[in-house]
Parts: sequence; C-alpha cells; structure tokens
Amino acid sequence: VKNKLANICQRYISRCIWYGLAGMSFQVGILAELTWDVYSWDIVEPISYFIAFGTAMSFYAFYLMTRSDFEFMTMTDRLFLRRFYNEARRHSFDISLYNRLKNRLFIVHTDLARLRAPLSLSLPVPPNPIKCKISGEELNSLNVYRTRRNKE
Repeated sequence: VKNKLANICQRYISRCIWYGLAGMSFQVGILAELTWDVYSWDIVEPISYFIAFGTAMSFYAFYLMTRSDFEFMTMTDRLFLRRFYNEARRHSFDISLYNRLKNRLFIVHTDLARLRAPLSLSLPVPPNPIKCKISGEELNSLNVYRTRRNKE
C-alpha cells in the first residue's frame, strides 16, 4: 500500500513540475509576443519587471512561511509529503503504525546483524565450562556470546 501511495505522489510531483515548466514557457511566449509583435520593449519592460518582482516576492513569502529555501528538493519533498498524507488518509493507511513497524523491523535487523557478527568473525568455540568474570555463573559454549538487552 505504501509503495502504491508513493507512486501516486511521484506522478503528482512530476505533473506539477511539467505544469510549472508549461506555465513559465507560456509566460515567456506571451512576453515575447507582446515585445516583438504587439508593443515595443519600452512598454513591455515594466510589465516584465513587475512579473519578475512578483515572482521574487512569492519566493520570499515561501521562505517566510516555511523557513526553508525555495529549492527543487525542498519543494518536491513538501509536495510529496503533503500529497502522501492526503492519500494515506483517503486510503485509511495508518502512517504512525507503519513507522512503528518499520522501527521495530530496523531493531530486529540490527539485532540479527549483531548476532551474526561472531559467526562471521570465525571465533573459536570456548572450552567447557566457562565462568563469567562478572557474575561468576557457568556458561556453556552456546551462550558465551549472548548479550543481555536492556528492557525498554
């Protein structure tokens, strides 16, 4: 479900980028038409100045609202997350449960990697019995490399 939602969001971002390019191309085309066909540059120059100044003001307003620069990665991340949360709510996908499960999966993978580490080191099998230096209990060769986990 998460991958399906991510694909929907990626398509949305791609459409937004193409619509932005189309809008900028349309703006340049209109200004070029006004400059060379309808009016002269003396008349179109203030119009293009106010369009550029309005664009700069909108970028500054974006910065004031989000406290992040108007960059490609920032904007695509914001669009993706906004669309992802809307789609998740629409498909009744519990994001907090998904994040908790992913965190638990990460902990399990970390534990497995930690448990496999002595196997990849090819450590020798210790002689029987071994006394623990800290607790004094006898350990057999199967639980010598055992570690205790703190209770969460």
